[in-house]
Amino acid sequence: MEIPGFTDLTEIGRGGFGTVYRAPQPGFGRDVAIKVLDVTAARLDDRARRRFENETETTGRLSGHPHIVTLHHAGFTPEGRPYLVMAHLPGGSLGQRLAPGAALLAGGGRGHHRGVRCARDGARGRHRPPRDRRRPRPHRRSHH
Repeated sequence: MEIPGFTDLTEIGRGGFGTVYRAPQPGFGRDVAIKVLDVTAARLDDRARRRFENETETTGRLSGHPHIVTLHHAGFTPEGRPYLVMAHLPGGSLGQRLAPGAALLAGGGRGHHRGVRCARDGARGRHRPPRDRRRPRPHRRSHH
């Protein structure tokens, strides 16, 4: 696999949508995770390309959230496959972290699952504040 600006790629995961590699990032002294999607740009229709671009923009805006991985860069390989360059987080995949009995983050627990869901819903514009911070409901009259 060839990713512009990266060498020494080591495969660390494979899933239904693509393959994830770990690679040193030149000039930064850190490893990054690079997710390469299985589809080529030639097979991406306009809608799929826009979705990829929208998702990279949304992920970039949410990079400061403690439960969202930091996205450093996105692009296309010389073969036309979309890729994402993200912070490398040791400790396994999200699927392994969400497995029954596993903590999502160090010191984690069920509350972290809610944090991930909240961040995901916020990115989709669906986050709702807790009930006590929403507009109060009108009082109901009791009929005696």
